[in-house]
Amino acid sequence: ETLGWVEGTSHTEVVAKLLSHLAYKEIEKRSLTQDLLEKYKEITLLFRTSEHIVDTLDDHEIAHLILKEAQQAFPSEEGTLMLLNETTEFIQRIAAFKPNEDSASTLKKATLLGQGLIGNIVASGRGEIVNQVASDPRCQAVEQACSNLICVPLKIKDKLIGAITLSSLRSQHYLSENLKLLTTLA
Repeated sequence: ETLGWVEGTSHTEVVAKLLSHLAYKEIEKRSLTQDLLEKYKEITLLFRTSEHIVDTLDDHEIAHLILKEAQQAFPSEEGTLMLLNETTEFIQRIAAFKPNEDSASTLKKATLLGQGLIGNIVASGRGEIVNQVASDPRCQAVEQACSNLICVPLKIKDKLIGAITLSSLRSQHYLSENLKLLTTLA
């Protein structure tokens, strides 16, 4: 990338190389600083969450706490924490946030493992970002209310127990850093 230029005689070539080296080092420092800030954000989120979890052992309180932390950390208008019922293979919502909707009706909604966008992501066992939900072939009509979705399965020792989903109605896309942090939270 060209940041500038130096004009002059052959003696100025040394100055140009020195300036180029300094600019490269500055870019490298900024990149390392950004990496450190991301790690700090991750550690802060996990520390804050673990402090609150220690205070309670109730599944529903923990689910609401995790969703609250996720909502603060990521741009999202909707979020759910779901647990898998191994007998029925439905992923049942135990905590949710969504503006202008009754939380009781939101919690009654369930997703069948392997069906629809969320059901397929959870069944795969890998977190995923879908930044154009309506154009995803796995998407069902119910799921088209959002523009962007990030879904991370919840696991205990490689055993699937549920999922966390966040969605946004805005055109702001989720990034791989968001997926990484939500996976760590999960």
